[in-house]
Amino acid sequence: MATKREVAPISDKRVKQIFMPGDILAQGNTRLEYKGYDLLIFDRERMLVELVRYKSKLPFNYYKKILGNYRKILPQLNTEKIRNYAEAVPKSDKVIRTLCTEVY
Repeated sequence: MATKREVAPISDKRVKQIFMPGDILAQGNTRLEYKGYDLLIFDRERMLVELVRYKSKLPFNYYKKILGNYRKILPQLNTEKIRNYAEAVPKSDKVIRTLCTEVY
């Protein structure tokens, strides 16, 4: 779960919490209704950027499988959004380079 840096940690051990600045947290938000609850989630383009950002924290085979699934839907994704999201995150040069070499 992505949260602002300023909030308190979630004590539930089942929840993996990622802290980020509020301006980055707001990018790529979209709403999804699930079982009567309105959830705020990241869109697919933002999730691709987060996948690349946190690839070293994922098992290699899992990362490659997710990346392969993104390659299948690449024509459906908005490349302008991906570039804007990638430029806004820390270490944007590395993220953009990884996107160019591993996704496109």
